[in-house]
Amino acid sequence: VNQLSPVMMAEAGIVYKKKYHVPLVMYCLDLWPVSMVAGGVVKQSLIYHFFKCTSDRIYKQADRLLITSRSFAEYFESEFGITETEYLPQYAESLFTPEQCKKKKHNACAGKDFFEHRAEGFEHGGFAPVSTQSRADA
Repeated sequence: VNQLSPVMMAEAGIVYKKKYHVPLVMYCLDLWPVSMVAGGVVKQSLIYHFFKCTSDRIYKQADRLLITSRSFAEYFESEFGITETEYLPQYAESLFTPEQCKKKKHNACAGKDFFEHRAEGFEHGGFAPVSTQSRADA
């Protein structure tokens, strides 16, 4: 299951796992329920508590939990007691490296200031987080 937001989208994978007796591999691109805080939900609220319980149940159904950031491991351990995660950074083609984009004359790249602030995403040999985006040609 490619788990974006919300975490409940993994429910279909859990049903499939149970119906067909197959392992569930969840690739986490977003952290729940803490991502709700960015949207203004308070951690002490009833809605946050509900989604924390829901997230706990869903994450613990995974046979393998793949994470896109090493810092996610700390979150899963502190929030849910999940200690077994595997780091799998998101892939980005070499077209989107800062060096390649500076060579391009077209608008496929967002410009030098875009990459100067996001260069930390390229520290893993060409892999970059999904938040690294480019502007489409006009």
